[in-house]
Amino acid sequence: MKFLNKDRLPLAAEVDGLEVQLGRRFPLPLRRLFLENNGGEPDPCVYQDESLHTIVNGTLPLFTGSDRETAVEVYKDLALSRRRWNRAFSLLQWMLVV
Repeated sequence: MKFLNKDRLPLAAEVDGLEVQLGRRFPLPLRRLFLENNGGEPDPCVYQDESLHTIVNGTLPLFTGSDRETAVEVYKDLALSRRRWNRAFSLLQWMLVV
């Protein structure tokens, strides 16, 4: 699958540092998604891996070189500040849905 309109691709060391900062490791499919397609739009608009099949029209970037919101900013706003999601809701699921 290819992704269009990707944001800048992060370095593995940047992702490692963010995981340390958050105190949480990203699931490997999500880590791979950020490293290879940061914030891109899947073409066709279906994201699928061995454990997930869902329709996705875009992903949030982990890091950005523009004024776009990042996945971490959205997570901090919605999940931590506003407590909009149940804690059982998967990190992978909320980061994939835009």
